[in-house]
Amino acid sequence: MIEPQKIELFKNPFETRRDVYAVQYSKSDGSVGYYPVKREDGKYRQPTIETYRDHLIGKRAIGVYQPIPQNNSPPVTPFVSLDLNREKFPFKEETQDILRKLVEVCRINEIPVYPEISRSRKGYHLWILLETPAEACKGRKTAIRLLEIARVDRARCKICPKQDWLDETGYELGNLIALPLDGWGSRSQVSCRVQEKAQK
Repeated sequence: MIEPQKIELFKNPFETRRDVYAVQYSKSDGSVGYYPVKREDGKYRQPTIETYRDHLIGKRAIGVYQPIPQNNSPPVTPFVSLDLNREKFPFKEETQDILRKLVEVCRINEIPVYPEISRSRKGYHLWILLETPAEACKGRKTAIRLLEIARVDRARCKICPKQDWLDETGYELGNLIALPLDGWGSRSQVSCRVQEKAQK
């Protein structure tokens, strides 16, 4: 059983929209997808502390939507993620070197960052945690600047959030992004090893 305090430690930096979340499902071809959870009345179900607990113990992996709507102001996000896919780089070692460079740049600039091996095992995710939620466009500009400092080709990395605005109808949910550490078992241990290597 995971203590509520530990669940909160995970939830706080990754909490985006509080009015909707998505769960993972398996497709017929063996791949996975996500769909937003709805109540019987058709409205979206809100994530609870139990939602995050089930994710961490591996009962049900979840995804969240970013950025967070702010009425008439630009939407904000508490984190930015970078997706480094090895298929976009000539060599596996190059991807690892880029990962280390980005982690080093973040730590030199005192930006909290956490690397993770992707679910496909074909690359890495870099989670950049912002001190306070920032406008989506500013968060993305921060990521782009880090890529420039590390001399990484922006075209080889996917940056989320992708949107600066959400439509005013409320129909648009934003960018879906799968949260890390589902299962908190072997994958979290792998993530820790990646972090240790990135620090060297």
